[in-house]
Amino acid sequence: YDKITKFGVELTPKDIVKEAYAIATRVISGATETVRTPEALFYLASKAMYGKYSTPKGQLSLENRAQLIILSSQDIIILSYGFLREGAEKNGYKIFLNSKIVKPLEETSGAKVARQKTFTLLEPLESSLEAVKKLLGEKGLNPIKLEAKGRQLNSIDILHLLEYYALQGRGEFSIAYRDLYGKYPQSVREAIEVAKIIKDMEMDPEKDLAERVIEYIKER
Repeated sequence: YDKITKFGVELTPKDIVKEAYAIATRVISGATETVRTPEALFYLASKAMYGKYSTPKGQLSLENRAQLIILSSQDIIILSYGFLREGAEKNGYKIFLNSKIVKPLEETSGAKVARQKTFTLLEPLESSLEAVKKLLGEKGLNPIKLEAKGRQLNSIDILHLLEYYALQGRGEFSIAYRDLYGKYPQSVREAIEVAKIIKDMEMDPEKDLAERVIEYIKER
């Protein structure tokens, strides 16, 4: 080929690399066209590439079913290269830090690591109500007001709020879903699509929660 175009515009070599990264990220994470935001794409890609699940489904263990997903700032740059705007890649960790997709590892474990250089994905490691409530607290999410402290809700926030209410029962879930959809219809649709993908991730600690969300959605 002499040149590659997109929407009639010739792509530079850098553009082609970004497009390749974007396609690879979608394939690896299993993301559909409905999943478009950086937060959702990054969340799924992190799980798909870095998740370490130690306990097969149906096997009893005294240990947690999953381990923390640990990401370096370089990992975040690589994962997000294809879908962040031009020039934002090198500060990608700040974007996902501010949106509470990741958290500095120091705050999680107290380890003496380089400040703001090593992170953990903020995800539920168990399907218990206690674990999800703890996660909402870490993300600054108010399950009563359905708000995030000092920022706007993103689709992963909404997913975690829906998982919280799915553990409260069908009635509570239905009310929360209706209220969230009334305010953030597009983000709710993306959150549901993310849940559909996670429920098919074998041994993912969020799998059971995602399955319950999808089950309650189908019953509506």
